[in-house]
Amino acid sequence: MVETRAMRAHRILGEKWNQIESTKDVFVDILSRFSAESLQSYKSVSKYWHKSISNKEFTNMQLSRSQETPFYIACLQLDTDMVLYLMKPRETVSHQFVTIPGSSKGGNLNMVCSFNGLICCINDPAEDEEDVLLRDLEIRICNPATGDSLLLPQGTPSLDKDPSIGVGYGPDISDYKVFRIFCVGMKEPGEYHELEEGDEVDLDGSSEMYLYECEVYSSSTGSWRGIGQVPRIPMRIFSSTHVSTHVFVGGKIYWLVASKYSDTPGCVLCTDMEGNFKLFRLPDYGVTYHEEEGISPHTFLINLKGSLCLVVVHLQDLAVWILKEEDGEPDWELEHDIIHCFEVEDVIRAATSCGDTLLFVTQDHWYRYDFGLKTWKMESPCVEFFIPIAFPYTESLLPCNGGVDPGRM
Repeated sequence: MVETRAMRAHRILGEKWNQIESTKDVFVDILSRFSAESLQSYKSVSKYWHKSISNKEFTNMQLSRSQETPFYIACLQLDTDMVLYLMKPRETVSHQFVTIPGSSKGGNLNMVCSFNGLICCINDPAEDEEDVLLRDLEIRICNPATGDSLLLPQGTPSLDKDPSIGVGYGPDISDYKVFRIFCVGMKEPGEYHELEEGDEVDLDGSSEMYLYECEVYSSSTGSWRGIGQVPRIPMRIFSSTHVSTHVFVGGKIYWLVASKYSDTPGCVLCTDMEGNFKLFRLPDYGVTYHEEEGISPHTFLINLKGSLCLVVVHLQDLAVWILKEEDGEPDWELEHDIIHCFEVEDVIRAATSCGDTLLFVTQDHWYRYDFGLKTWKMESPCVEFFIPIAFPYTESLLPCNGGVDPGRM
């Protein structure tokens, strides 16, 4: 048979691909540049491609590559099904990404964090009419890029108070832990005391009327383990959902805890991955500041380029405090004082950061601040907001159970 020009081109292309496939480092480097969605479909090309993609080494490489171009991932409407949107850090235009179906038990589905291409979602099932005092959450780990989803085992019910969630991860990409703080009852009279007048912060839990405990779910075991009492429970963020917000930085999880005024943070609760909890104070504004210039109800913890930061939003400006360690003790330093452009009627629903940008989500707008350019951008998306939330996000192929085998997933 005479070889036509098209046949010759096809043969040469096949030979080149054979050469690329035979040079493993080049081949996997090329594959790692594709999206997670594309890689999922490429597994069916051949056994060799499937094996090349379905191993821990490649998953790690693909995640590292994806982290070079992170996104914001956002849930803009609290509902039974969760519609997720993606947005580049230096843009305010979002596009619909994927929909995570809700629970058969009902209740609104919401995202509480994002890590290594996975997201942690919760929903609050309808209350049991026979025992309305017991509260619980359904907790799921989802990979939006692959469609993988894992419903965690049921935890210990919380007595009359909603449980609080925090997620930590690492040092291996397949390791994560979910910390679940819940109420087990009230203390006996005499086991707690009222705060002294003028003291708004309880750093040992001695004024707390309720008893709280924590249990931890580990991806390495697939089960919950109780780790004992916790001095305080994280506060509800009045402009967010019933679940408290948290941030994971440098191997520790941090939550805001209420002062004696329930709508204002008073201190920070933190734990390392081993479950060693402690409380420490927020920045001291001192007597030189008016009350409205101190810690406000619009106060958020964020991970700013690997450092724990506290963002305090005031009427005309916002303060960015960074946590330092001095003689082993936490200490806050004022890093930025920024004049903002929020409208008077704006309520800050969420705050997060990615690279050199800060992102604020209100009931109507995106606001992005660029530290390098020292500029603000505002966008009014066409999607109606209802209790929105946003986090930094990078695509990955990680399975939700964390069980990435060195050879196969």
